[in-house]
Amino acid sequence: MFLPLHDGVPLAHLKAPLVTRALIGANVAAFALVALGVLPIGEQWIVAGFGVVPAVLFGTEALPDGLPFVPTQLTLLTSLFLHGSALHPLGNMLFLWVFGDNVEDGMGHGRFLVFYLVCGVCAGLAHAFMDPESTRPFGRGRGRRRRLLDPLSAGEGLGPILRPHPAAGAGDVGDRLLDRAPGRLGIPRRR
Repeated sequence: MFLPLHDGVPLAHLKAPLVTRALIGANVAAFALVALGVLPIGEQWIVAGFGVVPAVLFGTEALPDGLPFVPTQLTLLTSLFLHGSALHPLGNMLFLWVFGDNVEDGMGHGRFLVFYLVCGVCAGLAHAFMDPESTRPFGRGRGRRRRLLDPLSAGEGLGPILRPHPAAGAGDVGDRLLDRAPGRLGIPRRR
């Protein structure tokens, strides 16, 4: 695993990555509220009330009275802001900080927000379909982080991120290598 600290790619279209900053703020605030015990209910109730429970989502089970705190389908969104230990949101927000600004710059504020939320919902559905009878609630951020990196490797018009590495030489191999990726990893781009 690599630990990205910066990407060195300046913003081309936006003055500031407002959505990225807002999402980081919302994730940190949600984690702090749960971790610090500020809310009048316990952590297990928060996860059960805002996390996705696959069996409840697919209608094969029901939660006790008072749960979930939002409509069942909305838990696909609220679960995006639930995290486990402190390292979980730290890692997710680091990736969002480093890569989110470039994706937001390439897509624009509105499209990036929709992209982020749709990726999170798709990740939640994929997780739920893996075990549709599960009665264990979950909240996560992993699917978003992986989807957030996809446009960087898929050639979504993000400019200087997708350039052949000068050391790669000419030809097809050189055209398929990336420059400016963290550590110049030479990650092949999809065609």
